[in-house]
Amino acid sequence: MKPKGLICTPEEVRLWLSGKTQFRVVVTVHWHKGKRCLPYEPLCTETDGVLMVQDEYGDYHKFIDCYCPYPVGTRLFVKETYFPIHTNYKRTKGSHAGRIYKADKNNIIVFPGRDDRNEKYIGKSFKWRSSVHMPKYYSRIHLEVTEVRVERLWRMSFSDAVREGVSLPPQFSGMGMSGEAIENEISEKELYEIIIEYWNSLPRNRNHQWDTNPWVFVYDTKAIEL
Repeated sequence: MKPKGLICTPEEVRLWLSGKTQFRVVVTVHWHKGKRCLPYEPLCTETDGVLMVQDEYGDYHKFIDCYCPYPVGTRLFVKETYFPIHTNYKRTKGSHAGRIYKADKNNIIVFPGRDDRNEKYIGKSFKWRSSVHMPKYYSRIHLEVTEVRVERLWRMSFSDAVREGVSLPPQFSGMGMSGEAIENEISEKELYEIIIEYWNSLPRNRNHQWDTNPWVFVYDTKAIEL
């Protein structure tokens, strides 16, 4: 299966580098003229908390069995804002070129397979290249989807949120990554305030804020090396 690109903001990239293993994508369906929209009736319906979709014969099936952008086993490469560069600080192309990632903040030039050649960029300012156009050979984060499910956004637990990369308040920074201890020590109101702030802060969710409670694909992943 051909790897697929996953566009991320610099903030999200830092979360992936810090151990993030889960992400959510709002469920959309095809609409007229090639546009996409949220699930609507009668095409989609909810049955016992499960999203169902209607086929051309009028029968309903589980949505996840019919539409899933990243099925289990799909390999993803994170596409982030970057700038290709060479030892003479001139632009270059190819998998062996040096590169700078905006998420790093410190303008460190990364040369693939050559940690001893990493150095600080000392030239003038440069123009970042959009993550949309990042080729696979420039990506430094590679993932494999291990589990997929479809659920309402409000079903996100705090342990799920931790795997999503939610930053904990300073007083809880020493808690375990499982989230169990945290849930026992934090009030429900504080818990949801943290989750809501995280979700609403992501640029791709500006039209799907927490209070709309959309259907989402929940992807669990593991990091892989190529």
